[in-house]
Amino acid sequence: MGGNTASVSAKAPSVSGIVLDFLLQAAGVQSQKLIPKNNLYREIGFEDGCARLGWVVPPVWRDVERAIRLFNDLDIARGKTRFIFSGMGGSVNTIKALIDILGKKSRLRLFTIDSLDPSALKQLLPQVGDLRQTLVVGISKSGTTKETRDLLATLRERFQNEGLDYREHFLWLTDLPLGRQKVEEGSWRGVRFLPIQTDNGTDIGGRFTAPHTLIFLIPLFLLLGRDAGQLKTLWEEYLGLRHMLLPEAARRAEELATRGSDYYAVVLTEELASAMETWIIQLFQESLGSKALGFNPKTLAVAHGAVPKDFVSVDFNISSGSPILDAMVNMHLLQVFVAVLAYFRAVNFVTQPEVELYKRKMAEISSTVISRAEKTTLDGLRSIKLPNRLVGQKRFVEAVCYWNLTGVQRMNLQEALAAAFPDREVMVFAGSDWNHHSYQAASKSQDTLYLILAKHEYALNVEGISRKTLEQNVTTLRTIAYATYETLKDRAAHFEVDAPEERVHY
Repeated sequence: MGGNTASVSAKAPSVSGIVLDFLLQAAGVQSQKLIPKNNLYREIGFEDGCARLGWVVPPVWRDVERAIRLFNDLDIARGKTRFIFSGMGGSVNTIKALIDILGKKSRLRLFTIDSLDPSALKQLLPQVGDLRQTLVVGISKSGTTKETRDLLATLRERFQNEGLDYREHFLWLTDLPLGRQKVEEGSWRGVRFLPIQTDNGTDIGGRFTAPHTLIFLIPLFLLLGRDAGQLKTLWEEYLGLRHMLLPEAARRAEELATRGSDYYAVVLTEELASAMETWIIQLFQESLGSKALGFNPKTLAVAHGAVPKDFVSVDFNISSGSPILDAMVNMHLLQVFVAVLAYFRAVNFVTQPEVELYKRKMAEISSTVISRAEKTTLDGLRSIKLPNRLVGQKRFVEAVCYWNLTGVQRMNLQEALAAAFPDREVMVFAGSDWNHHSYQAASKSQDTLYLILAKHEYALNVEGISRKTLEQNVTTLRTIAYATYETLKDRAAHFEVDAPEERVHY
């Protein structure tokens, strides 16, 4: 990728500065053999021999402008006022953050969907409104992400049932040409494709796609009202702040690596902590978790003054006056922080090998009848009793909910489980997020009890989508939940929760 790759630490030959130089040296190099053997990124910046450090150096403006213009000039993008982005984990988490930060100020309406629970579609589609004015953007680096493919096929059915040609309303972002080939094999021939990276490369993984790829830049461009001039100003300000603050990110990573901390609290404004929480958890826990003996980070995003006991703060004290600029700079600095911390810990931070455990289990049980779990209610969880072999001395309880978790349900679950486990720290997550941000770390974590929760009954009535399609989506959701439980059962309990649908007002 373009940009200035000159060393930012030449005047300060500290250990962290040397490591930062190593990171910059390895960035954009496609062959491990071309990186000196004394540079550990030769090993920890590659996945199965494929480079994954394309995110380190940002593209120059002319490359950003060219890529954005390529999108904006598509006939299927012209005139559209509503955009649905669908992907999993790092492919959608930063878009959620962008919508939280800028969505209320934009004349264009952006939405995301990453849950196979039919109630997610039931909630989404009335908000979107006129599908004739809607573009759906599917995001999958490999082109094989099952949940994304299933969601895009489900949305396509709705468009077809309204008499709309889906080829005029669907776009895929993927790695070309292999990702495109896989998508097309799923009956998507004739649909438009764009590369994820501005340079058409394939060396950036999902959780490192912000803010340097089209996964981030297209939604940002839209939320800025398709104003390329405003985007250019923002990009140039971002480049300047990033360059100035890189050494601080590396220095803080060295300091905390030396201290041997396992619990990290990323400190931001309250607005950014809320918007970026899921992305931050994935960046840390999927990059660092279950890869070094005895090292399994637990990560929070918190507002100033809210760092819990035993957690160390990661705070770059950025206050530019622009929340979106602060978010962009923090995203990149946190990625650099993780990369430098990984160097000191000798951890390959661009892979997520343990994630294959539940995916393999899914394949094993896909043709069998899934065992139904014990039924309970949200209130029933308040008095839940589990064997001591599961609870033991666990410090954390993570409830993972495989349905379209609402804010009210999350608060009720948090309250119920805090009552059931008064001496533990309770966290509640949607399964569509958790498997992508925390499963890697959970696979070898010993300090956390996992409650795997599915819905006892899922709604199977969404206008314009067949019951058969919705049943298939629910089966996949139950399969993911059960496979997750089966691979974590020595530290997990499995329940089906009677959680009635909530009425949503628009």
